[in-house]
Amino acid sequence: MKIYLSVFPSFIIKYNRVSVDTLEYISKNIREGEDIFTAINDLECRLSSEDLLARACQRLNSSCIQNNYASVLNSLYTEVYDSPISFFELINTLDSYRYPAVFELYRTGQIFIDGAGEFGVLVNLNRIFKFLR
Repeated sequence: MKIYLSVFPSFIIKYNRVSVDTLEYISKNIREGEDIFTAINDLECRLSSEDLLARACQRLNSSCIQNNYASVLNSLYTEVYDSPISFFELINTLDSYRYPAVFELYRTGQIFIDGAGEFGVLVNLNRIFKFLR
């Protein structure tokens, strides 16, 4: 005899991890002081607040600061190509992002993984650093 359990989507969203793609999208689009829901459309109001998303982004941002992933990636790039990755425009705008360390890792990863396009950069970097387990 099989018993099936039905779970509402809001329960699944509330208790599952936030995807790396979602973290990437939030980190590169949300500026300091902005609400996450300005970039994420939750038309069915499955999330009661931005807290779940903000906590996941903040954990990743703290991990990026603590482990200095962008610098490690830049060092790897320098070893391979004999020239460091530098973003003069990034230095001036980095503080305007809500999660600056994640955004810095995203931009460094874009250069490091040439051809990764606009999406999937953090997914590829997660395979290297395993910052989300």
